[in-house]
Amino acid sequence: MELRSRARNQLKIIALPIALLLFLRLAPAQQTPAESQAWSQSLAEGTAYKLKANFTDAERSFRRAVEISERSGSSPKHGVSLSRLAEVLHLRGKYDEAERLYLRALSIWRENPGPYNLNLAGGLSSLADLYRSQARYVEAETLCLQALEIEEKAPPEQVSYIGETFGKLAAIQSSLGRNVEAIATFQRALEIQRKNRGPNDTSVAKTMSSLGYVYVILGRYAEAEPLLRNAIAIREKAFGPDHVEVAHSLTALAELYTAEGRFREAEKLLNRVPGILEAALGPDHPSVGIALNNLGALYVKQGRTTEGADLYRRAIAISERGRDNPSLALMLSNLAGVYDKLGQYSSAEELYQRALAIQEKTLGSDHPEIYKVLHNLGRFGHNRSSV
Repeated sequence: MELRSRARNQLKIIALPIALLLFLRLAPAQQTPAESQAWSQSLAEGTAYKLKANFTDAERSFRRAVEISERSGSSPKHGVSLSRLAEVLHLRGKYDEAERLYLRALSIWRENPGPYNLNLAGGLSSLADLYRSQARYVEAETLCLQALEIEEKAPPEQVSYIGETFGKLAAIQSSLGRNVEAIATFQRALEIQRKNRGPNDTSVAKTMSSLGYVYVILGRYAEAEPLLRNAIAIREKAFGPDHVEVAHSLTALAELYTAEGRFREAEKLLNRVPGILEAALGPDHPSVGIALNNLGALYVKQGRTTEGADLYRRAIAISERGRDNPSLALMLSNLAGVYDKLGQYSSAEELYQRALAIQEKTLGSDHPEIYKVLHNLGRFGHNRSSV
C-alpha cells in the first residue's frame, strides 16, 4: 500500500507541470495595461481617420489594433479589431479581404456571444452591407434579417443603432427592385433614428438620402427633394463639403435634377463628385467609376455624346478591374446606347449582351433592370434590320 501511495504521489508530481503547461497553452492570454492602452489608442485613431474619410490612415490604425489584439489573445477585442478593419476595407473596395475578416469576427462572436449576442448581430449587419456592394442581394437580406432578429430581442437602450440596420435592409430591398417595400422600411428606420439620435444626426441624413433616391426612382420628385437637400445640409455641417457621404447625397440630388430636366443644376453637382471620391478612395475605386458614368449619362442627355462616351469608357475601365456587378452592366448598356445611336450596331450588340449576362448573373432573371436591357436589345434589332 505504501508503494502504491508513493507511486501515485510521484505521478501527481510529474503530471502537475504537464497540466500547468497545458493550461498556459489553452488559457487565453491577457492584455497587459500597456497593450490595452495601445489597442484602445489604435482603435480611436482609426475611428477618427474614418470619420474624416482618411481611409488609408484608418486602415493602418485598425491593422495595428488587429496585431495587438491577436498577439494578446483577447478574443472579444480581436473580433472588434477585425470588424473595424473590415469596414474600412469595404469602403476602400477591398471586398475579398473584408469578407474574410468579417467571417473571422463572426466566428469569434459565435464562440463568445456576450449579452444578447449583439456583437454577432453587428457583424451580420456589416457583412450584409458588404454583400449588397457586391450585388449579393439575397445573401445580404438573409444576414440583415438575422441581425434584426437578434437586435429586436435586446433592451432598446442597448441597440440605439437598430435604425441603421433597418436602413440597410431597406437599401437591400430597393436593390432587389422592391421599392414600395423599401420605402416602408426606410420610414421605420427614420422614425427609430430620429427618436434615438435626434433629427440632425448623420445616420438620419444617410437614411433620408437613400429614401429620397428611391422616391426619384419612382418619380415622386416633390417628396424626394426636401429629403435630399436636408441630407446634404446635415452631412456638410458634420463632415465638411468634400466628404464621401456628402458626395453620395449630391449624386442623389443630381439624379432628381436630371429627371426634372434641370441639367445645369445637375451638372454643377455631378462635377463635384468624382474629385471628392477620388481624393478619399483613390482613382481606381468602383465609386469613382460610378460617378464618371453618372456624369457621362448627363452629358449624353444634353446631346454631348462624345464627352459622354469618353466618360463611359473611363468608368467601364475602372469597373472592369473588379468583379462583375450591376453598375458595370449599366455602364456597358449606356455605352451601347451611344453606339446604337451612332450606327455602330455590332459594338452596341456586343455591349448589350455583356450587360444582360452580368445582370442575369447578379440580379436574377426577374429583376426589373433586365427588362430595360432586353427592351434595348429589341429596339437595336429593329434598327439594324431597317438599315
